[in-house]
Amino acid sequence: MATSEITDIPELHDRIIAATAVLLGLSLISKDSVIGKSAFLETIW
Repeated sequence: MATSEITDIPELHDRIIAATAVLLGLSLISKDSVIGKSAFLETIW
């Protein structure tokens, strides 16, 4: 998944982290509320 496809995370560096987790098929450990609300990946915390 390209970072440009993750439209609900506005900050570029956060999108890169999220896209990496999606690409690897992993959940992301984060307390960031914007990332946690994303429909593109699962977050833990």
